[in-house]
Amino acid sequence: AIKIALREWPPFTISFFRFLVAFLILIFLIWGRKKISIQRKDLFQLLFFSVFACLNMLFFAYGIQFTTTITGALLYTLSPILVGLGSLVFLKEKFSRLEIVGTGLAFLGVILIIFSPILHGEKQWQIGSLYGNLFILMAVLSFAIYSLGSRLLSKKFNAVTISFSSAAVSLLIFLPLSFLEFKKQQSGFFLPSQETILAIIYL
Repeated sequence: AIKIALREWPPFTISFFRFLVAFLILIFLIWGRKKISIQRKDLFQLLFFSVFACLNMLFFAYGIQFTTTITGALLYTLSPILVGLGSLVFLKEKFSRLEIVGTGLAFLGVILIIFSPILHGEKQWQIGSLYGNLFILMAVLSFAIYSLGSRLLSKKFNAVTISFSSAAVSLLIFLPLSFLEFKKQQSGFFLPSQETILAIIYL
């Protein structure tokens, strides 16, 4: 879907409107709910992990321009592996031997995908470029950190509150970035086609 949207709009603008849609939906969901009191320490954690939700989309929207959709999807299979490792280290969850072997093999496969462009002379082969793959990898890392953070935050906040915080923080970050994008373009801001609008909503 993002490849379709990128035909007309730049990546950060797409991300801004993607989170705008999510933000409006979440406002509707929390409207009229009982207000919750948040301590300063908990608020810091909520905002801190929300930044990684933004970084996930930021790195992905930028990096996918330089690699293929299939490669991006394959690299995101690393995310549950990283979440599992993070759970092992920080949440003290245990891995079986089979899970350890599977994690190691999956990790090696992802490494091969990332660095395969070097073996092919940095050509835009079916796996994309190293430059794009590295940005997707940073997106995956950000998503894994956000996922781990969400597990910790879920002990104090519900899913809607966590998602609302992520959408709000992302809007604040992407607003100036999207403004700078259109400022650099000679065409300026323009309304996208129906296909692009549907692609952003799908995201």
